[in-house]
Amino acid sequence: MPPAPVAPELDSERSEWDDSAYRSLSLTAVLGLLFGAAAAAGLWHPVFVLAAAVGVLLSAVALRRIATATPPPVGRAAALAGLALSLVFGVATATAVTYRGVVLENEAQQIARDYFDHLVRGEYAEAHQLSLAETKRARAGDDIWTFYRNDEKAQESLRQFVNESTVRSLTRLGDRARVRHYQTETRETGKGRDTINQVYAVTYDDDGEVRTFFISVKLIHSQDDITRRYGWVVSNPMAGVLPKSWIMEPPAGERAAR
Repeated sequence: MPPAPVAPELDSERSEWDDSAYRSLSLTAVLGLLFGAAAAAGLWHPVFVLAAAVGVLLSAVALRRIATATPPPVGRAAALAGLALSLVFGVATATAVTYRGVVLENEAQQIARDYFDHLVRGEYAEAHQLSLAETKRARAGDDIWTFYRNDEKAQESLRQFVNESTVRSLTRLGDRARVRHYQTETRETGKGRDTINQVYAVTYDDDGEVRTFFISVKLIHSQDDITRRYGWVVSNPMAGVLPKSWIMEPPAGERAAR
């Protein structure tokens, strides 16, 4: 009688799973790769930095599951690629946004300084030009007063500008005024438009006594619909405001009561 078949002993050096066995595809790894690729759009619009964050999360989860599952699903290469793309484009987007913010902040301060310098020198027309969209300003090289003489709407706009209280205050002070950037309060970014709200401190000598007041101003960086070029406009200067970070001291009587 032939001997009964004996089951072969398991080879301890072999893996617990067979390479030829079916292995599922990691959907999480695929999604991580897709979000990593989508993160490249962050270089076009910063909102896509969210895609980079999701891509990092999904790719990390996929790598963990692939490392611990038996048998491990297919998709490790996709998860690694998704993680790399998400990190690269996420960092690139954050860097680009930060750099653009610094550049716009510096440009806004320069435009505001030019605006205030014109006013304290009594150059109404030059300051008024900075409050207009570039397509409505006098062309470079043209005589600015010829521009106003030939444009009734520009004349009326200039008359209204000169009568604004903030404009009158600065031109009345003249070279006694020292204007400096105090703080940037807000910055808003939209499609083709950035709005930066800044506060400037105006210090002047009043018969030997140094006084200071604040002016808030809105600086708009936008794209013209016709020329497609970007330009700056100074808007809505308001004197006599208090900065948001300003902490007013209570009156002496209230301090004593405390």
